[in-house]
Amino acid sequence: MIKKLLTLTSISCLMLASCSKEIVTAEPEPVAAKPTATLEVPKGFTWENSRAVNLNVTIADTKFSGKTYIVAIYATDPSRGSKILSKGALSTAKKFKSKMYLSNQITELYLICMAPDKSTTSKKVLASTSELNVSFGN
Repeated sequence: MIKKLLTLTSISCLMLASCSKEIVTAEPEPVAAKPTATLEVPKGFTWENSRAVNLNVTIADTKFSGKTYIVAIYATDPSRGSKILSKGALSTAKKFKSKMYLSNQITELYLICMAPDKSTTSKKVLASTSELNVSFGN
């Protein structure tokens, strides 16, 4: 029993000795926030961080006339694991339309078009306007 008591006392002393006191400094005085009405914002600044983009994709290739193609749209190079933004079907008779809301940081789009024979064609287009027209094929 004495042995257990000495062991517990020793452990308690070691625990108390290993504790260190933190030096607490005074917190700095908070800076008063300016009201939004007093902010100086450049003219034309819209506070928006995204925009709507209408994408129209057509097929000019007559190799598979009347057959369905698949198009997929990415924000970055899809070979690097990019997530898909939009995907759909199109043919020579019907174009693919998509309205997307993109971050203003996205300046280009990657499109991959898969033909009925599973062959693919890719394009990188600038996403600088609100209306994008892309054509695959001839």
